[in-house]
Amino acid sequence: MADYKLNRLQWLIGGKGGWRIPISEYPELVEKTAYRSVKNFHDMVMHGGEFCTKEATNAYGGYYNKVEIQDIVAYAAERNITIVPAIDLPCAHHKLAQAANISCTDQDQVQFVKAALFSLIELFPSKYIYLGNGLADDSYGAVCESCRGKVDKNDIIDENEPYTAILREAESYLKFHGKKLIAWEESLRMGLCEDVTIVSWHDRENGFTAGTRGDNVIMSPADVSSLNFYQSNPTESPNAMSGFLLLEKVYTFNPAAPDSTKGSISGIQVNMWTHIVDSDADIEYMLYPRLLAAAEIGWTEPVRKSFPDFRKRVLKANNTLRKKSYNCFDLSNESALRPEQTKPVNSLAKYKLVNYNSMFEVEFPASGIGSLTDGVCGGWYYTDGKWQGFSGEQMSVTIDLEEQTDIKYISAAFISDVVGNVYLPVKVQIFTSNDGEKFEKLEVIKNELPADIEGYKIVDFGWKGNTSARYIKYEA
Repeated sequence: MADYKLNRLQWLIGGKGGWRIPISEYPELVEKTAYRSVKNFHDMVMHGGEFCTKEATNAYGGYYNKVEIQDIVAYAAERNITIVPAIDLPCAHHKLAQAANISCTDQDQVQFVKAALFSLIELFPSKYIYLGNGLADDSYGAVCESCRGKVDKNDIIDENEPYTAILREAESYLKFHGKKLIAWEESLRMGLCEDVTIVSWHDRENGFTAGTRGDNVIMSPADVSSLNFYQSNPTESPNAMSGFLLLEKVYTFNPAAPDSTKGSISGIQVNMWTHIVDSDADIEYMLYPRLLAAAEIGWTEPVRKSFPDFRKRVLKANNTLRKKSYNCFDLSNESALRPEQTKPVNSLAKYKLVNYNSMFEVEFPASGIGSLTDGVCGGWYYTDGKWQGFSGEQMSVTIDLEEQTDIKYISAAFISDVVGNVYLPVKVQIFTSNDGEKFEKLEVIKNELPADIEGYKIVDFGWKGNTSARYIKYEA
């Protein structure tokens, strides 16, 4: 970090995946929630893993004692790096609060937050402290009897109101101790004072809007700041969070604000969420070289930037980092485009009418009802606007070739990315017909891969042979 003038490290040290810092008044937090029964956090969420004690079989996790934290803080300070501590509220994560016996009543939550902030202030000299409820349980408020009960009694408008009140208490407590609060941009609607710094992650416009109001802003739009997104061919990459982010896209991000808000933009932040990453080597693979792009956009005026020049320098920097045993992504083998998307497919079905027996999702329409036969293939990632998405029990379409046609190949490609809740079909069925009324089954293709297969997959489900038909029905 010091080599590349990265001067802040926000360290999420307590949250949904486990609690990593001791708080004197709440010893059960680390005793009962620093370890979990499943290493991979996504697996824990999907398959019902629980927190456990250190002695439990296959326990994964751990926590830092105060001496270790002070040592890390001092090590960073010697290199002019400030560690900004970050914690999430246990009440936002019902299992975490339940395991540590923390009640979600207003009084108990405020008491906990003050105790936690006291520990952070004691251990971290940073003038900023982050507090949030990131990745809150879907059950937040609904399962918690205290939060839910207040809504049912009309004491509060919704389950988020207690969180707002707690943030305000935290803000006052930090201000009294000469510290400042950092929160995600959702906190903008909570009426926090101007001393709060907002991390703008939805898009840069939200950040500029906050800056216009006088809020301090850290620019961190997710589409350019999530370094745990895939950065090349995802089918050949380590497990990552659902998203696609090329080095060039990171580098060309311009956080500069209009003149009216310029003084309110404190800086930029890029994020490496490690909860679904399998190893330290995979973390390095995702960080480098995209972290170098973040360093340069943080310190360089846009008029002085040149991606071709930067790329040349990065290739040299990668060699240097590899000599220091860093597992950098090999930029020389970057695969920004899926080969299938680079040239149109001239099939017998091109531009032919597609009748949707079950409709695609409005969030994933591709280019509409002509997408499946327009000859344009999707890219590496399913959010590129070229993939069509379906949900529910079945995807079913009928293609009219307009006349009886000799056919040798029928196929469609599907994506699996279980982290993004995108799945392959259980099976595919292909039917043919000459009158559009009576269909004969041509092929049934069963998916032999596990439903929760790890990683990112693009799989063709198709038939080869010889037949003749006017209509093709393709069901998944």
